Amino acid sequence: MTTPATPEYIEELMQEVEEAEEPGNLREGQVLHRSNDDMPLGVQVASVASAGHVFIYNTKTGDRSKTNRNMLEDQLRKGLPGGRHPGVHHDQAGLRAAEGHLQVPAPR
Repeated sequence: MTTPATPEYIEELMQEVEEAEEPGNLREGQVLHRSNDDMPLGVQVASVASAGHVFIYNTKTGDRSKTNRNMLEDQLRKGLPGGRHPGVHHDQAGLRAAEGHLQVPAPR
């Protein structure tokens, strides 16, 4: 049986993560400097290498946070108060209603 904090469970979660956009504003092919009279060589980003970033969810509050893929296993092993562990799917958190959606009682 796979339960939170067992190596099998952590491995399953790591396979099901939701990819997050890389932080920063450098993108492959982006021109950083065009050649001109003062500096005759142009500068362009050849490649951007990263382990990647993913989202994890607090299973108590449903809050989403971003973590580096290199830190994912450690983040998933962390215990939350009450013995809970972070999740990788929003529906695992499932505890938080979408913000801004309040039910208003019908007028009497």
